[in-house]
Amino acid sequence: MDKDKITRFGVSLSRSLLKELDRMVKQKGYRNRSLAIGDMVRDHLVGHRQEMTDIDNCLEVLVIRGRASVVRSVEKTRCRSEGNCVLQPGIPAASTDATKV
Repeated sequence: MDKDKITRFGVSLSRSLLKELDRMVKQKGYRNRSLAIGDMVRDHLVGHRQEMTDIDNCLEVLVIRGRASVVRSVEKTRCRSEGNCVLQPGIPAASTDATKV
């Protein structure tokens, strides 16, 4: 199969958004903006395809770390709105850099 040919097109962004893009390009180690934008478009298209496709066999995992009362509240709210929830509470290993809810 032939490689996709590259097509150039223009994009207009606000200065602040362009600065954020350039910062992300540098932080993630992209060689240029085009590669970063290509990855973002590809990721967004994959998500869009998944939304548009009726998937009968899907698994979603949500991991929450925080105080038990907050975690239970999130679980109850999510299961009430989503249905078909299997809750598996657990106690995480001790960590000094834990992100709390």
